[in-house]
Parts: sequence; C-alpha cells; structure tokens
Amino acid sequence: MVSKDNCLMCDEACEIFEENFIEYSKEFVEKIDNFQKPSEAKFYPIIYKDGTYFGGVSELRRYFISLLGNKI
Repeated sequence: MVSKDNCLMCDEACEIFEENFIEYSKEFVEKIDNFQKPSEAKFYPIIYKDGTYFGGVSELRRYFISLLGNKI
C-alpha cells in the first residue's frame, strides 16, 4: 500500500487490514523516489495486490463486504 502523511483514508485502510488479520506493508509516497502513480488511481491510499493495482479504500471496503457481509 502506498500512503501519504496525514491521510485519513490511508488510516482506514490500515484498520481494515488489521481488523481482518491481513498482513500488509505501507510505504509513504513522500519517501519513494520516482513513484509512478497508476493512471486509474485518483486518491490515496494506492493498494496493490500481488504487485497489481487493486484500488483504494473504497475498493478495499467493497472487497471485504463481499467476503464478510456488512461486518467491517
């Protein structure tokens, strides 16, 4: 996951991962040299799954709701 400093949506994504016992790594865009933001990414966080762009916190919420129902 690529995050930004002081990003509430990034914090929410971290909470979703942690509440569902999902291991993740978080890098701050400010510390990545020559970061190329995916063209389809409009907001932070930018979440990758197996090296492929997955989406942001909205897509993460939808993914877990589809798996767990409204329990997130």
